[in-house]
Amino acid sequence: MAKLSIIILKTREKDFNRCIASVKRSLSISDIDYEILIISYSPILSESNNIKNILTSNLNISYRRNLGISESSGDFICFIDDDVIVPEPFFSNFSRLSRFNGPDIFSGPDISYPVNSLQSSIQKLFVENIYLNGFKHKMRFSHPHTRIMLPSQGSFTNIFIKKELFLKLGMLKNNYPVCEDTLFLYKAEKNGSYMLFSNDLYVFHKRKTSLLEFLKQMFYFGKYNLILYFEEMK
Repeated sequence: MAKLSIIILKTREKDFNRCIASVKRSLSISDIDYEILIISYSPILSESNNIKNILTSNLNISYRRNLGISESSGDFICFIDDDVIVPEPFFSNFSRLSRFNGPDIFSGPDISYPVNSLQSSIQKLFVENIYLNGFKHKMRFSHPHTRIMLPSQGSFTNIFIKKELFLKLGMLKNNYPVCEDTLFLYKAEKNGSYMLFSNDLYVFHKRKTSLLEFLKQMFYFGKYNLILYFEEMK
């Protein structure tokens, strides 16, 4: 079975603790050969045969992900955002799906964290309806259950990529603060790669519960998507 290198960039302490606990819980019931690489400015977890801390003061997302890829020994690279919670069957489902020949990339939908307060629920519902119905259609659960999609419809929130694809296409460009995944997946699509998208690879992803924060995020990512388009893709 192929080895999996799970790369997590630690930026948010509280979110990271929830994320890594869910990752370890999911791995414990899977048959995957794995390693976890945590990219951070200070040691996070005790190192073992499966866990490695990689220290850097550089906060550029692409630089940190490239560092993880360079230090990895797996056949597949898995990026998990540190504000994500993976369900228990997540890695077992990937182990099953990865036996399909052909796809270079595997991904699935992400859904919101459960929220407690009524106000947060209303804000989340409003923001998520805009988000899902407007910009991020790929995040919806839809049919068929497992389907082939273009890589450009994915994101690095929760994704599995064959390491050989990085060797073929090159590492992530680190001259952009965000949207490095957009550019790499665009290059993968031009390369003829395709993505297997399965509802079995869903994760819980923390959402903005403030409309203002959401609009700021959309403006920031939209700005760099436009810059990427005119500088790299046109």
